[in-house]
Amino acid sequence: MFINFYKNKNYKIYWELSKPDITLLVIITAFFGYYAGMISIDTDNQIIWKDVIFLITGVALSSAGVSTLNGYIESNLDKKMKRTLNRPIPSGKISSNKALLFGLSVSISGVLDLYYFISPLAGILSFITLFLYLVVYTPLKQKTEWNTIIGAIPGALPPIGGWVAATGEINFGAWIFFALLFAWQIPHFIAIAWLYKDDYKSAGYKMITTGDNIDSKIKYYIGIFSILVLIFSIMPSFMGLSGIFYLIGTFIISFYLLRKSYQMIINQNRKNARKLLFATIIYYPALLILFVIDHILGINF
Repeated sequence: MFINFYKNKNYKIYWELSKPDITLLVIITAFFGYYAGMISIDTDNQIIWKDVIFLITGVALSSAGVSTLNGYIESNLDKKMKRTLNRPIPSGKISSNKALLFGLSVSISGVLDLYYFISPLAGILSFITLFLYLVVYTPLKQKTEWNTIIGAIPGALPPIGGWVAATGEINFGAWIFFALLFAWQIPHFIAIAWLYKDDYKSAGYKMITTGDNIDSKIKYYIGIFSILVLIFSIMPSFMGLSGIFYLIGTFIISFYLLRKSYQMIINQNRKNARKLLFATIIYYPALLILFVIDHILGINF
């Protein structure tokens, strides 16, 4: 059976269904929350690798599952968009039933992994993320442009799950990392929505970039939330979770993000949208790298 599986290259289809780029980013955000939570309770920075492995496994499975199930739910709409036309389900590479079975299997496995091997709270958070994304956010994409803001809520929960894996609780520190990821998602997804606004409109999605007063709304959302990204990014330094290296580095990469945001605000075109998208993509991984290096160096205020 396994020989046929690999011979037929089915694994590539399931890999594509899982949206590995998104899953990797979710893993990064969850680990960021874990590492920060660990520092908040243990100045020796002792990573419990068993917990990290179970955390990454559960988060990866949950993310792969929600991506697959989202693809299953929106497969008919994906056929109407050039950007998504060649995805596994709309292109006919895999049947809807097989995709549904795969999505349910890995989602449940991810929730159970986090529930039993991390903590019941971590498992519940994973289930809430799945529920909000699939049952609340996904249907709203065809009903209101507020879906971007609402969808950012489940999208910002992985750092809390990581924090819970390290500390066993949700406190003020966890909410800071939730707020950071929540704010980061807005300029990120607006850049995507601008680049593919015609596709979204033809498929019937209600996005900020497909409604009325697009220019003013984009200026408002990108401006406000890009500034919030900076504010929430530097807060760990003032909470005693990081030092001067992280603070300086954060100001540098935040300046880069704000610059690309400003360019998009002043002149909304494909070139600036792509630059803003790139800036958001590299921002969060860069922030984690700064955070880890800061604690390796141990330079405090």
